[in-house]
Parts: sequence; C-alpha cells; structure tokens
Amino acid sequence: MLLCDAPELVRWRPDFSSSGQPEPEWTRVRCAGEEVANALEWIEWDERPVQVVLCEQCGVTGCAVGGRAHVTRLGEYVLWTVPEPGDGELDEREHQPTVLLRRHGALAIPVDVWSRWPGVPTALEPTRRRDLHAAWQASAPPRADAFATDLGALDDAFAAVEAAERWFAADPDAEVEGLVPLGEGGVTIFYDSPRFTEWTPVALVGDGVTPVLGSRFTVGVTSSGSG
Repeated sequence: MLLCDAPELVRWRPDFSSSGQPEPEWTRVRCAGEEVANALEWIEWDERPVQVVLCEQCGVTGCAVGGRAHVTRLGEYVLWTVPEPGDGELDEREHQPTVLLRRHGALAIPVDVWSRWPGVPTALEPTRRRDLHAAWQASAPPRADAFATDLGALDDAFAAVEAAERWFAADPDAEVEGLVPLGEGGVTIFYDSPRFTEWTPVALVGDGVTPVLGSRFTVGVTSSGSG
C-alpha cells in the first residue's frame, strides 16, 4: 500500500484534436512520482468501480480500458483498492486497476489531503473487510519464495498469516473503523525473489493477530482466527 500524504497536483490540457472537442483544463495527481489520476474534475465518482485515469483524446469514461479503483472511506483516510473482477471477459477488462494499484495493491490518502483536491466527493461508502483483503492480498509474494522470518520458524509466520485470512473471511462485509500506525510485533517474512525481498503481513498483539498494510499500518483489530 502506498501512502499519498504529499501529492503533486498539476494543471494541464489534454489534446482533444482527434475528437474535435474543446480542450479542457484538468488536474493530474501524482504520488511518489506515480500517476494517481489524470482528470480530477471529469471523474464520475458515482461509478462502481471509478475510472480515475480517463482517455486523454476525448475524456469519455469507458473509452480507455481499465484505470479503475474502488474508493472507500477508512477512518481518517480515503482508501483506493483493486476492484473486484467483473463478470465476463469484457467486464474483467473494464475493471482492470490503475498501474499504481497493480503495483502497490492500495492507495491511502489522508482525508485532510483528499479534501483539497478539486471535484472529489466528501461522502464515501465505508471500507469493508473484503476491500482491505484485496489490498492485503495484492502485496503478498509467492509463498514458495519465502526462506526466512524474524519470527523464527516459517511455519509459525504462515500460521499467523492464515489467522488473518480467517479474520477477513469470517465477515467480508463488516465495516473497518480505521488504520493504526504499526508499533511493535510486526512479523516480517523474507523472500528470495528479484521482485520481492520482504513482506510484513501481520502483527502479533497479545494472543491475537492483526493484518498489516503497507508495512506501516494495522487495522486496529486482533483475531485468533475465528473472526
């Protein structure tokens, strides 16, 4: 998960000469040098999932393939996650996430940052366990590449991961209250892979387990695996 607490907002004009339309002025957003959205003022935020990267030749929602995000409110953050797959090949192509979400799994934007972006909604549906699970799973490296963990035994580390999986599955539609900065107890798994070197999927809190997002936040809940 990428935290977008210092975004770059750039005003620009797309080239609509091929469609014969007047060229509007748009706002592009970048976080950590990566494109988040290219036309804040033209995004149809009531769509599910939202297309946040529009066609730069016409600006029509749905003209470009993909560029989608599922947008929810998670406490003091606005959370963008990978959309659930659509039904059928066409819907699946249309629901493809943005490049940023494919790379990071999720984007967390502080509400006070979000509120300064032009054209964005203030009321959003709440984040649910299924949304967090999509973000959490998207960051998971292949288990076969794991070779060590700071917990000692890999079996113990993956048992903790499985407990978190059971928490997500126990009530996928349950609302999640917010993100909490990760303190002590994070469990890191190390990987022998050119793409993945380490992953911190969970933290141990007392006798329970809580999922970790972006190696820096927990969701403020603990589970022994029963939900």
